[in-house]
Amino acid sequence: AARAEQLRQQIREILSEEEFRSSLMPAAVQAGYDNGFYIKSSDEKFRINVNGLFQFRWTYYHAQPRNHYLLSNLRRDDRSGFDMNRLRLRFSGNVYDSNLTYALELEQDAADVYNTVLSEAWVNYRFMDELQFKAGYMRPATTRMQLMDNGGMPVA
Repeated sequence: AARAEQLRQQIREILSEEEFRSSLMPAAVQAGYDNGFYIKSSDEKFRINVNGLFQFRWTYYHAQPRNHYLLSNLRRDDRSGFDMNRLRLRFSGNVYDSNLTYALELEQDAADVYNTVLSEAWVNYRFMDELQFKAGYMRPATTRMQLMDNGGMPVA
């Protein structure tokens, strides 16, 4: 019994070492924050980055206690809350290789209606820095405002 307990203690000491445990079973998936949230494989073959821009506004509606124009007996309280004015979500990364990259960007402008549209979606393969093939849905810049990144969104 004493020998079995001594063996158990040795096993506990060996398994308590972080370096030994990581050498037995390396992490297959890693996640964190590096200029955006990411999830990647330990061999760097797969990666997804998630970036977003959100614009909220607080609104306050001072309602009259009685609305004489619509219904004379209707009583309405003041209302307040947060509205989502703009939303931009971008998913990007690489698949199978660092040379095969992709991006998908959705945007939503909600001044009065919530319509989500596809801003861009593309796949790019880099043979070398001077020779790359990119295909997908991309909007060409037609005005000076569209040359800006979404990080410089004007406030409406």
